Amino acid sequence: MKPGQTPTVVYTLEEGGIDAVVAGLATKGATIVTPVSHAPGGWSADLTDPDGRLFSVYQTTDAPR
Repeated sequence: MKPGQTPTVVYTLEEGGIDAVVAGLATKGATIVTPVSHAPGGWSADLTDPDGRLFSVYQTTDAPR
């Protein structure tokens, strides 16, 4: 990730399962930039798609990880 670059798309996982979602995306060609880690009120991860576009996934602590 370039300095100052922020994700332009953030997907919220209302049902949870962020670890499985991130792992599944990685097997389909996404690159994990920031692994699943604490975020305000939940968990998040940053990834890039095969074309290099940055995106994030997020889930609250209310949903099962």
